[in-house]
Amino acid sequence: MSYAVANMKKFKLTQVNGLGHHDERKTDHHRNQEIDVTKSSENYTVVPERYRKPDNVSLQKFIQQRISEGRDSSRAVRKDAVTLTEWVVGSDHQFFESLTNAQTKSFFEDAYAWFANRYGAENIPYATVHMDETTPHMHMGVIPLTNGRLSAKSLFNREELRSVQAEFPEYLKSRFWKIERGQKGSQHRHLSVEEYKKIAPELQNKREQLKKDLQGYQLIDVSKLEPETIPQQVKTGLFKTETQYVQTENYILTPKDYERLLQRVRGVSDVRVAQESIWEIKQRLDAKEAHLEEREKSLDHREERIEDSENVLAEYNQLYRTAEEKTTKVEQLTKENKQLKHVIQRATVQILTLKKALVNVVKAVGLMKYSDRYLQPLDTWGERLVDAIANYTSKWLNHYESPDLAKDVDSHVQLSKGINDEMRALEPHKAQQQRHNHSQGMERGM
Repeated sequence: MSYAVANMKKFKLTQVNGLGHHDERKTDHHRNQEIDVTKSSENYTVVPERYRKPDNVSLQKFIQQRISEGRDSSRAVRKDAVTLTEWVVGSDHQFFESLTNAQTKSFFEDAYAWFANRYGAENIPYATVHMDETTPHMHMGVIPLTNGRLSAKSLFNREELRSVQAEFPEYLKSRFWKIERGQKGSQHRHLSVEEYKKIAPELQNKREQLKKDLQGYQLIDVSKLEPETIPQQVKTGLFKTETQYVQTENYILTPKDYERLLQRVRGVSDVRVAQESIWEIKQRLDAKEAHLEEREKSLDHREERIEDSENVLAEYNQLYRTAEEKTTKVEQLTKENKQLKHVIQRATVQILTLKKALVNVVKAVGLMKYSDRYLQPLDTWGERLVDAIANYTSKWLNHYESPDLAKDVDSHVQLSKGINDEMRALEPHKAQQQRHNHSQGMERGM
């Protein structure tokens, strides 16, 4: 039975473009010597077109745009933040040997569908199947956005990774693929391509040696060995015995065969000692790994606290910037208010001047009615017009908080009217006096 493979690696934003060039085979020079560039045209993507990264947009820019859309926070993304996790999905060579190309594509489409349903199709910019290497496999990028946050640590924590290893193979089995999950609770660690290639020759040599030991030549050809015989007294008569050599089940080794057997026994002994040593080393490594896991959990909690502190600091910085902006606005408004006060003061002076000028005009108009200096007296309509102007001006000045000026208008008009009335009252007496003076003058002349 074959096993499902789903390994994840984290990448920062500065690393993703190089990753995209490799996955999309945008260069003919590859460090992986197993890539057959003549088959690179057989590679394909299983991402639906509506979610696929456009060819004219770099992977880095596409990820930045998606993070901007999916994050709730407005603060900048940390430079060391994980912006992409890449999953290598597949199985062993034996599994794919039994599939046609169409079945292989269906397998990877099912695998993509499981990840898209779990982490969001909009967060998977690419899922490229490589058919130009020894074993078909899929490189799939997942942007670690969850609940409006960019956090690979929160999304792909230890529990989630274990869930993937358990649930992903079960899903594939439900789709009728003959596949199993890896050993549960295994302490084995997945090797990177570079690590595997370093130890591959040594592993191959050991495999050949083991195969030779198990299925190779016979250590000793028993048919060619001389059987062991021992002397034994055999009774041949009533009181007579003789020595006879009896063959045992043992065989006599030649010095050469003995040396070969001794070397093999020593080898087995060495293997046993090595196994015991390996077991002891494994126990120490397991204990050390458990200790490292505890340290990793502690560091995870510490990083979470640091991230929370950074969020609080970012909020304080935002509040500080807002306060600075408001302070600047207040200072600007204060300055504008001061300038407006000066404008109002000048306008007030100008208005007062205009009011006084209006009062003078009304006074002058009043004189047209009540002063005898004007040779052409006003008719009735003219007098009513003068009175209306005086009354309107008085009311207007009172309305716009200038009662003193209004009073001045009223008193001036009334004074002119009073003087005019007195002058009119004196006019008959004055005429009589003039006639009297005139008559006296005539008498003296006579």
